[in-house]
Amino acid sequence: SDRRPLARRMSADDGAPYKACRTAASQGRRPPPAPAAAEEPSWHADPRPKLLIVDLDQTLWPFDAALPRFGLPHRAVAGATPSVQCCGALAVPFPEAVAVVREVSAGWRVGVASANARRNVCCSLLSELGLVVAGTRSKGIEQELMEIYSGSKAAHLQRLARTSGIPHSETLFFDDLRSNIATARRLGVAAHQVSPLQGLTRAAFAAGLAAWREQRLAKSAMATWMRTGATLRQCRERCGGRWGLGEGLRRSGFSWRADRPRDRRRGPGSRRGAGHHHRAQR
Repeated sequence: SDRRPLARRMSADDGAPYKACRTAASQGRRPPPAPAAAEEPSWHADPRPKLLIVDLDQTLWPFDAALPRFGLPHRAVAGATPSVQCCGALAVPFPEAVAVVREVSAGWRVGVASANARRNVCCSLLSELGLVVAGTRSKGIEQELMEIYSGSKAAHLQRLARTSGIPHSETLFFDDLRSNIATARRLGVAAHQVSPLQGLTRAAFAAGLAAWREQRLAKSAMATWMRTGATLRQCRERCGGRWGLGEGLRRSGFSWRADRPRDRRRGPGSRRGAGHHHRAQR
């Protein structure tokens, strides 16, 4: 074996042995792990809502459909991005919003809640974009779940709940206005605000779905807590009312503020207690 120093061997043979060792070492090392691909949210994983409701203006498309230039007649324009030729302008929706609605409608029921006054224009745009399929619930927005008229979101959401038979707790709603989001949440609907510049994106949909699942988990925890409260009441009834709640819990094996000292203001040493004590002695 060649016992010459490494530097001498490199200079003697143009560094070939050194290069060979370096190549072998590099081949012996494990390659760095590839970055994990971002997993798309699963639209159909349980638990999931039963009804998706979307706004139209600044949520599904970046314009106000009530403007005259987006009026009838409409004609679908073929291309990579779905669009509709209107009487005075080309209506181009948010691409991700259209994709999300199409994908989700394969397993969810989808409806619309919009305060736009031009219902006929909005329905025509949705139809030309291929988002509404008559008589088919699994391929688009249901015609009977399209609440498009001037009014509050509360009226829209309440009517959609009656028409679909789905409660507010099983509904997910997207809108670009904070006031509409607050209105939906007061009704018990899980709602997520989208950016008016981007509309309903995949990231926004994933965030809304996560919020719905958190809300469902919180309600489940509250139900568990209420059942625990019922258990405490049963414990007190089992004690026959002979002791207070704290004493009954302590005798039943619970430790829940049973040994908490009483309020000193009600004791003999307090002003109220001392006055009452003196009056009793008189």
